[in-house]
Amino acid sequence: MNYKFLYIILSIVLLSSCGKPQQQDDSRILAKVGDNTLTENNLMGLLPASASEADSSFFAQSIIENWIQHQVLAKKASDLGLANSQEFEQRYTQLKTQLLSELLLDYVSVNQTEITVSRDEVMQYYNQHRSSIVLPERHLQFHHMITETLEDAEQARSEIFMGLDWEEIALRYSVDPEYSISNSRIFHAESNVLEDFPPLQVFARRMGITEVSPNRIINDNYHFIQLVDDRAEGDIPDLEWALYLIEEWLLNDKKKQFLDSYKRSLVREAKNSNLVEIF
Repeated sequence: MNYKFLYIILSIVLLSSCGKPQQQDDSRILAKVGDNTLTENNLMGLLPASASEADSSFFAQSIIENWIQHQVLAKKASDLGLANSQEFEQRYTQLKTQLLSELLLDYVSVNQTEITVSRDEVMQYYNQHRSSIVLPERHLQFHHMITETLEDAEQARSEIFMGLDWEEIALRYSVDPEYSISNSRIFHAESNVLEDFPPLQVFARRMGITEVSPNRIINDNYHFIQLVDDRAEGDIPDLEWALYLIEEWLLNDKKKQFLDSYKRSLVREAKNSNLVEIF
């Protein structure tokens, strides 16, 4: 059973049933229960990336039916007053504690600017492991356009089909041309490609080279992508790309070690200040 997949579905149900404000989503509404809606963008973000077109159709129907069922059950539970029960409060507290812990570690990681990796460290690792350096998974290179209006998005798409230069198109239409240009120059691991834009993530994993996705509205802007190139799992990256990947891995490893040390330090301080009691 894909527990991660079910967790995502249930998370959406819980968040919507708890009345959390949602980001504006102007995509087509697929289902509605009370004041809660399931949109096309929600659905695209939940479809398994590896599913075929036929499987996607099956998964889509299953997701919609499960969403409706959980929304109805959540509404019934709310009507019965279970949201005010002790058990709900206990589970909510557990989820809140876990979420706050994860947010703290994210905050510390993002704001820890002193962790760096030198060129010498990267080269040393490369020289020691060069014979075994291959891509652990498929990598994708793509153009990502973000515009303020649908008209700009459609015009940018038209110019792509006309074969015009991507950087010039990005400068004309993108709300963040620096991102659109720099991001298009690197390859991204398929497992986390466009993870902040789930509807586009699904397209990226299924599209063919040079194919352009439909427009999607995300956070009040219009988005589309074009797949430019890909590299298969097991391919040998060129030197500069290999060094870039090594630097990223070493940096992440250092951050992990730092966070592990940070957690141990916080616990030790809490114990020394008698904040922690063990019975």
